[in-house]
Parts: sequence; C-alpha cells; structure tokens
Amino acid sequence: MNKIVLHATDLDGYLNEDDKKKIAKANKMYEQSLGYCQILDNASDVIKRETACKELVENAGEIGDYLKEVTSEIKRIHV
Repeated sequence: MNKIVLHATDLDGYLNEDDKKKIAKANKMYEQSLGYCQILDNASDVIKRETACKELVENAGEIGDYLKEVTSEIKRIHV
C-alpha cells in the first residue's frame, strides 16, 4: 500500500469555506484537550486532576465522533 503524506501548505487553494470551518472546529477541540493536559501536568489538587482527566476523556470522544462524522461525508476518504 502506498502512503500519501500531505502538509498543510499542500492544501492551499483546495479548501472551501466549509472545509476551513470544520478544520477550525477540530482545532478548537484539540486546543481544549491541550488545556486539560496542562491542568493534569500542573495541578496538585486531586479533584482538579480528576475533573481534568474526565473532561479530557470526554473531549477525546467528542473529537473522535466529530472526525468520524466529517470523514464519512467524503466517500473517497477511508479511515
């Protein structure tokens, strides 16, 4: 099987406004996950850590669901 590796600049001119909105939404979700990771790294309070861990797991599930939804809309993408 051949692998294709793309960089963000390879997509210049190919993304429409809807694509850009979807990417922005996914990016926001990933940023939220990074915030939870930062709390996990820095918090000494057990309750804060447990809450951040729970939120991180929920957020990861939401990201997975969103990416599945987005990729299912395009029949040529096989994940």
